Amino acid sequence: MKRLPVLPTQTSREFVPRLRRIITICLIMSSLALISARISNAQSSEELDEEDYGPRLPFAMVTIRSLDQSLVNIGEMFEASGRPDMTEMIEEFLTDRAGNLDGIDRTRPVGVMFFLDDSLPPRPTPVAYIPIDDLDAFVKTASLGPLKPEQVEGEEGRFKLGGGRRSLNMVIQDDYAFATPNEYLLEEEMPHPLDHVSGLASRYDASISLQLRNISPIIRNVFLATFQTSAQAELQQRDDETAAAHKIRKANGQSGLEFLTQLLRDGEQVTLGLQANPEEQTAALELLFDATPDSEFAKFMTNIGGRKSSFEGLYSELHPLTLSISWMLDRREREAMNGLVDAMDIGFKENLPETVHSSIERLSQSLRATIEQEHLNAIFQFVPLEDRKFVLLGALKLVGSNSFGEALREVLSEVTSNDAIDSIELDAHEHQSVVLHRLQGSDSSDQDRRIYGGDPSVYLGTGNGVLWFGLGGDEVTYELDFAIDQFLASSTATIDGSTAPFQLVFRMLPWLDLPTPENADPLQRELTDEAMSDGGDAVRIEIRPTENGARARMQFENGFVRLLGLFLATKYDESQL
Repeated sequence: MKRLPVLPTQTSREFVPRLRRIITICLIMSSLALISARISNAQSSEELDEEDYGPRLPFAMVTIRSLDQSLVNIGEMFEASGRPDMTEMIEEFLTDRAGNLDGIDRTRPVGVMFFLDDSLPPRPTPVAYIPIDDLDAFVKTASLGPLKPEQVEGEEGRFKLGGGRRSLNMVIQDDYAFATPNEYLLEEEMPHPLDHVSGLASRYDASISLQLRNISPIIRNVFLATFQTSAQAELQQRDDETAAAHKIRKANGQSGLEFLTQLLRDGEQVTLGLQANPEEQTAALELLFDATPDSEFAKFMTNIGGRKSSFEGLYSELHPLTLSISWMLDRREREAMNGLVDAMDIGFKENLPETVHSSIERLSQSLRATIEQEHLNAIFQFVPLEDRKFVLLGALKLVGSNSFGEALREVLSEVTSNDAIDSIELDAHEHQSVVLHRLQGSDSSDQDRRIYGGDPSVYLGTGNGVLWFGLGGDEVTYELDFAIDQFLASSTATIDGSTAPFQLVFRMLPWLDLPTPENADPLQRELTDEAMSDGGDAVRIEIRPTENGARARMQFENGFVRLLGLFLATKYDESQL
């Protein structure tokens, strides 16, 4: 009685405290390096004044384009949700409780800058920056809050807000007010916010930006060296860890460590930004990576595209969910994926007889050859059926698919019993030279039965250079046949050009058509049904290379904007009960 191996997973319960210790050590070492560098610079030129070092630069920024634009966006969201009363409530609050924000320039960027102070270890210190157009009016507005501003005697433009542990220090510089709990930081001249956020504010309504270019190379190098040493020790095999589990953890850990190394060494800026479109009542989130031109990190990101997907003919934005990958793999990613193949190889060989070890090696050889081609090309999609259920289809472009298919059949023939598998039917279906085997599950979850209309079967096989996968009821073979026909019909089209390396489209309405889960929150379901009733139910995610980096963009149609407005309005209503 042979069993399919279950590849082990790892727990992360020990990760958080260890990460805290690593970060603490890194911050201490960074602080020593920073202080040492400042002393060294001062000793190398006794005539240098403090101002010759230049202003301290922020390493992170939170930016809002303008308060007026934010109020417009919020108003449009509540208008679309059918709750204009919420906009009126906000306006009344600003008038009655916040002095209508008098003295604040509501047309310019506002936000928070974060600096590294000179303490041991160096701590990130926030400095709020607020544009002002009338100082006296601004002081009156600030006095309406819990921390009352008081002029610091003998120091023009300096104020103390509150007292004790809740106190803030504020200085007026040019046309901005800067407020922070660290009074020593304000002894230095603050950089003008527009020098650092004008580009962000012109593109995003709100953004969070990590300004890696403003972190001293000394601090970055110390952090990297300390983190790498600690991480390498963590990647060693543990006493109670199997070889397969260690391979998986090591492959993922080394890949993540090298990505972090590239980011800290060659990254210039990482930005998460929100774009709102009040006219179309849509919103988009962007995650943007910018790297030093011609660096290894920049080359990795700019090279992720470049090939058209072989499954372009199958891509559809009408399905409940479609995921397309046409990704060029770099060395780091290939090594990580080969590590996962090694773990699969070890896991299968530990649980299956030696008679199929050569077959297992052929499976691994095909996967490794696919990885070494440097192009990961796959598609996955949920397809809706008429009777309120789905099937899941998948396809992976595979080098040596014929050899893989033969080896897969030989391996499955040895699996006669398994806790998770009721039965295996070899050569259960064939279409267009694609031979599929059927694996029947024995213990499906309630969610699986709700999505697939019962206990789903897995169909797995190869043909025409592709590994095909299907999950669902009896309709799976029909949908797989249709997908195979689409693939073959479009495979004669030109392969020139490229598609986005990563594309995902999610539609909410088909999922709402499924049977409602027993533990579903009725209020949440009611809000979702109401928000999506007029359509606009799609979320689109794309990852594309840029000139010196990459951008991930998540686009929300207006149904999700309505849903957010309804959710916030409902929470406000509950708070008033």
